Amino acid sequence: SIGDAVITTDANGCVDYLNPVAERLTGWTTIEAQGEAVETVFQVINEITREKVSDPVGRCLAEGKAVGIPAQSALVRRDGREFSIDDSAAPIRERDGAVVGAVLVFHDVSRARRMARELSWQARHDRLTGLANRTHFEEALRLAVDDARENDHEHVVLYLDLDQFKVVNDTCGHVAGDELVRQLALRLRGRVRELDTLARFGGDEFGVLLVGCRLDQGRRIADKLQETIREFQFSWQDHVFDVGASIGVAVITSRSQSASTALSAADIACHVAK
Repeated sequence: SIGDAVITTDANGCVDYLNPVAERLTGWTTIEAQGEAVETVFQVINEITREKVSDPVGRCLAEGKAVGIPAQSALVRRDGREFSIDDSAAPIRERDGAVVGAVLVFHDVSRARRMARELSWQARHDRLTGLANRTHFEEALRLAVDDARENDHEHVVLYLDLDQFKVVNDTCGHVAGDELVRQLALRLRGRVRELDTLARFGGDEFGVLLVGCRLDQGRRIADKLQETIREFQFSWQDHVFDVGASIGVAVITSRSQSASTALSAADIACHVAK
C-alpha cells in the first residue's frame, strides 16, 4: 500500500518480489521478474552523462550495509521511458545476522527534479531572450579574472548598448521593444562561440565575455557585432527601424583587480563610445 516502489532479492541479487509501484515504474511484473538479476529489472543511468550507475543491491550485499545511488540518477523502464529516482538498498538479515537478501526502495522524483532544474535555469537566465542574465555573467567574469591571475591568460569583456531602442519603445510600445530585443539576441547568439558568454543585463544592454581572447581580437569581434546590429532592420506593423549599438571593450589580464572593475571599465568605455 505504500507509495514507494519496493523490490526484494535473495542473497545472490535475484528478484523475489516487486510491489505494485515497482511494477509500474520498472515495467516488469513480479511473475516476469522473479529469478532475474536485479540489474536486469532495475536499470539505472546518470541523467547527465548517460553512463550506467553501479548496482546498489550488489554493493549492499557485498558490503552488508545500506547504500544509496548517486544524485541525478534515472531509472530506465522496460519500454525505454525514464524516471528520475532516489533510492536506497538495505540488507535483509536472519535473526543470527546472516544476510539472506536485500530490499530496494525507490520513488519517482521526476517532477521535483524538473522543477529544480527550471528554477536553477530561471535564476541564471533572462526570461525574455533566454540569454545569460547579469548574475550568470558576473559568475563567468569572476572565473575569467581568476583564470587570468592564475594562468596569465587574457580575456575580453564587451558592454553593448543599443542606440535606437528608446525610439522603438516610444513609437510602438514596450511589446515592440521586447520583440526587437528577442530578434537581436538571436542574431548576436549566432556571432559568438559556445565557450563565450552572451548576456542581457536588462533593457537594451548586453554583455559578452570572450574567453581566451586578446584585446586586438576583441576589438575585431566588437566591430563584427556592431556590423551585425547595424545591418539588422526591425519591422513592426508599418514601421521599419534601423538599429545601432555602442560597444565598450575592456581586457582582463593577470593585473585585473576584480570582475566588477573589469565590467565597470567596459561600461565606461561604452558610455564614451555612445
